[in-house]
Amino acid sequence: MLVNKLEDMIITGENYRMEFKESVDKTFVEEATAFANASEGTILIGVRDNGTIKGTDTSNAAISRIQDSLMQIKPHIDVDIEIIKNVVSVHVAEQDEKYYLNNSGILFFAKKPTQFLSHAYVVCALFKGLDKEIVLDRKEFTGDILSNIEDTIIFLKKHLNLRYEIKSVRRKEILDIPEVALREAVINAHCHRDYFEKGAQIMVEIYDDRVVITNPGGVPKGIDANKFGKISITRNPNIASLLQRANYIEKMGTGISRITNAMQKVGLPLPSFELEGFFMVTLMRDSYIKRQNGDIVKDTDDDTDVTNDVTNVTNDVTNHSFNNDDLEIWILNMIKSNKHLSLSEISKIVNVTKRTVQRKVNKLKEDGIIKREGSSRSGSWVIIKNIGGNGHE
Repeated sequence: MLVNKLEDMIITGENYRMEFKESVDKTFVEEATAFANASEGTILIGVRDNGTIKGTDTSNAAISRIQDSLMQIKPHIDVDIEIIKNVVSVHVAEQDEKYYLNNSGILFFAKKPTQFLSHAYVVCALFKGLDKEIVLDRKEFTGDILSNIEDTIIFLKKHLNLRYEIKSVRRKEILDIPEVALREAVINAHCHRDYFEKGAQIMVEIYDDRVVITNPGGVPKGIDANKFGKISITRNPNIASLLQRANYIEKMGTGISRITNAMQKVGLPLPSFELEGFFMVTLMRDSYIKRQNGDIVKDTDDDTDVTNDVTNVTNDVTNHSFNNDDLEIWILNMIKSNKHLSLSEISKIVNVTKRTVQRKVNKLKEDGIIKREGSSRSGSWVIIKNIGGNGHE
């Protein structure tokens, strides 16, 4: 009798109350949610789109996985799961409460997505050296997708080195790794992670030499090493669409090329990608490469022993002859841009000795223009009053 019931359901074909699925994939919960938001409907698992029976796993473990997937829908929905031969019938009854959020809705709009998807968060960590032995800072971000993206970028910018290119009286801030590459990699991790993988989270790891961003799921089926970066298959189309509408994605399928182009543009090694199981992108840090190449500024009192390589200060600054007022203004501008700069860092940026910087800083302190709060290592500068381009208030 049950077999006849199955045949009758298949004969009617797919319609607004009937859906065939070969297996439980990422769209299963979305389709169950759609039925809950409509009147009712049935999903037959183990049936091809053309109505032929393929069969599926009907073990207790498989049924438990189906039930766990349906538990993601909030509020909970009433379902009737029935095994008919080697097919699983999931009937979603008409619900009293409308409407129900699917995973995409939870990830974007829930106040606390981890209440529903406990694994949907980001772990950011800063390590000392080149391995994971010593953790210097660690944060977990458990908000909505957009908040997690922005919080992750803030964490990265906080812990990556910042240098300056200076032309005339203008300065350009340059991050250790191009922000475009970082942002695209972080967005990609959120857009393409496998949200059915409950045992892992998005990981963002900062080492002395590199940044590694990992998301569960590898690349979607249909993409291999030869096709990677050339064609686009979206694992989570709803999430990708919402990110595009929120202007986080400019165009589908361009993220990898934007990462690669951003690294290439500043002369950094091309990113490396691992595609199996987990998707991993590794971005090398500019400051580490320069140290390996010997491009290091020495802290010295010898006016002739300061090199311009590591800070990449332009010839406009290198060849500039500072008078006393000019140098004080340059130093003040540096402090305004980063209140945590050390005297050694300022000396590298303006290309003069640390002793000269110390003398000018003391003068600025005596004139009541700046003061230092805290220690030389962890303290910060405070601007008491400004001076203009001619050295006067």
